Amino acid sequence: MEIDSGFADIGLTERSHENTMQARSISSLHMNTLPPEILGEIFKYCLEPFTPDVLNDIRRSSYTSNIPIITSEAAPLQLMCICKYWRNAALQTPALFTRIFLYGGHLSVDPTIIVPMWLKHSKALPIDIVIEPERWSIRATSKEVKNIFHEISRNVHRIRSFRCTVGGFLDGLFPSGMALLAESLENLAFLTARRHPTVLIRGRVHIGTVIAPRLRSFETDFGSRSLYFVSPAGHHLRVYINQGVDQSLSELAAILQASPNVEICRLESAISTTRDRLDWDGLILSLPYLRELTISSIKRYDDLCPFLDSLRFQGLETLKVSWDQICTAEEFGHSLQSMFPVPRGSSLRRLHVCGFPSLDTSISRMLLLRFALLDELFIESCGLIQEIIKTLQSWTFCPELAYIHLFVTDVPGDELVAMLRRRTGAEGEIPEYASPLQKIVIRFCRGLSTFNFEQLQHLRDEHVAIMWTIWNN
Repeated sequence: MEIDSGFADIGLTERSHENTMQARSISSLHMNTLPPEILGEIFKYCLEPFTPDVLNDIRRSSYTSNIPIITSEAAPLQLMCICKYWRNAALQTPALFTRIFLYGGHLSVDPTIIVPMWLKHSKALPIDIVIEPERWSIRATSKEVKNIFHEISRNVHRIRSFRCTVGGFLDGLFPSGMALLAESLENLAFLTARRHPTVLIRGRVHIGTVIAPRLRSFETDFGSRSLYFVSPAGHHLRVYINQGVDQSLSELAAILQASPNVEICRLESAISTTRDRLDWDGLILSLPYLRELTISSIKRYDDLCPFLDSLRFQGLETLKVSWDQICTAEEFGHSLQSMFPVPRGSSLRRLHVCGFPSLDTSISRMLLLRFALLDELFIESCGLIQEIIKTLQSWTFCPELAYIHLFVTDVPGDELVAMLRRRTGAEGEIPEYASPLQKIVIRFCRGLSTFNFEQLQHLRDEHVAIMWTIWNN
């Protein structure tokens, strides 16, 4: 495709801007005396900084507005409309073409033209791609979309970030049976368009195999077997599996087996199926780099406890688990004992439990005894609260605990005040090996009497920062 004809196809001609150039001041034309290389360096400042927050803004804007935010793909187009000299300078600046952001409801360019053109003019530089075929106002056929993805696959070796929201075009995006070597890939996300929820249900489309030695983040909201990736040990990886309708822990275990370097693993808002279940007996998932594990808002996970039993890690710092009739509290307690076998040997610093019924006091004491370094405890809608508060009255358990968050739960008022008085030093001395409580948040909790509130007010004024919201019946 010739440059002039390509830009003519998308309505960008030099002639359409002759009047604009004639009206410009003489001072603005002095930039044309700069060498193209210097002018190209100036053009780079037209690109917004590419940070993880940019991807979050992109995702929010594409779901909340039909008008996309101004993004990097507009910068070269606007610069090349000024004059022929600027167009030539822009074409000699490959960095201007390293971001292909095509999302939102209204596109001023034809993606079937822009994608090949940007891939061509970015030369050999790493590229970042955010693509959302389902929301393009310029409708593309299934064949055209697949051609775009095939063009991208030929440049997969230099893709640094790839985020794709797909729907009806999910099947056959990449050549079947093809292993893609993505040497530069660091961030990968395959998400489903909200307007096509049936894609989530029929699911399980095999996209392909991606070999990504530098992969650091993988996110999906449909079955993980739709895409396999290989990421060798030595590079930390983050895995996010969100809002999936057909997702099994067996599949998550397969990902973890292939990538023992996982650093953050979040499985949220998913519904499990029991097909293709693993034989959990004797299965060990060694995750030496895992720092955060989140399993929340899930349904029908009858294999949750075997999954937790199989985990082995050395430096886990954050554990978030919500109970939704997925197992009994005793089974969960047994799983935690398997995950943290050595008393006082756990590196866990943040524990978030939600929705669990009460446990036997001896089990609660045994678990808290393992978390000697715990400094933040978040309890939400949880029957464990009474046993935990009683246990924490002793400095033997969690001596470094600094923050407690209680949310939407029934609080034993007298026991809570007694525990706080000990933990803040208002009653008795704080041992040398322990740290005083720094903050407690009590929100939408029942069980506190007027006298309890007066006691908390005194503690807040004298010892610890306390924030509370009274339960509104």
